[in-house]
Amino acid sequence: METLWAWLQSLAPVLYGGIGLLLLITLGQVWRAYRRLLRAFFRVEREMAAMDLIGGLARAAFLLALGLGLWLLVGPGILAPSSTPSTLPAPTSIPSPTVPGLRRPTPGISPSPGFPRTPSPSPLPSPSPSPVPSPSPTATPTPLRVHCPDPNAQIEFPPPGQVISQPIALIGTATHPAFQFYKMEIQGPYTGGQWVTLGDIVRQPVIRGQLWIFDPRPFFPQPGRYRLRVVVVDIAAREAALCEIPVVIAPPESGG
Repeated sequence: METLWAWLQSLAPVLYGGIGLLLLITLGQVWRAYRRLLRAFFRVEREMAAMDLIGGLARAAFLLALGLGLWLLVGPGILAPSSTPSTLPAPTSIPSPTVPGLRRPTPGISPSPGFPRTPSPSPLPSPSPSPVPSPSPTATPTPLRVHCPDPNAQIEFPPPGQVISQPIALIGTATHPAFQFYKMEIQGPYTGGQWVTLGDIVRQPVIRGQLWIFDPRPFFPQPGRYRLRVVVVDIAAREAALCEIPVVIAPPESGG
């Protein structure tokens, strides 16, 4: 028992660090599951997010209990084995014979060998470069931010920054080896900066075809800059691929 306790005490920093790292990873999974639960619009998404959230909380509670148990075992020593020796008869000391005129030799300390120090070379002064006149900066237009990292989710039309004033067809790709469905989402002033799903989910993959017929008229009360995206969800209810582009929604100008 004492050997096991000493072994745990020597490995306590490593165990504390491992438990803390696993706890941070678990808390991150809990936070992502909670965000998914808040954003879920469909029942299957909410159920999957709730299961992930409950599982993450259970793992976090287990890690906390494990860390507390380890601290009680090797920290304050509450559960440490008692170091009181069992009552045994003390051995009788036998005086060693001494010879007059002789001293017991004491172990000498051998001097540690010294190593000669190598003088470090003094740094040479580096020549300062002569200033080179920099050309005057020219103003470059700010590129539109497009986020389409996966070829399984692409929006080819409309192009980024397109002004939309009437219903248009969104052309692109939404597929995946583990495809379950895809959905179209929008974010902008009318949605309060939150991603909102447009209509129902689509359970048929599309490759360079029509993804959706987008009608901008419900958003005319708050025109401006919006972002459209297609999200591909796999059979594990995870967002496997997405493509996000900026657009501008504006009511058509009335002719007069």
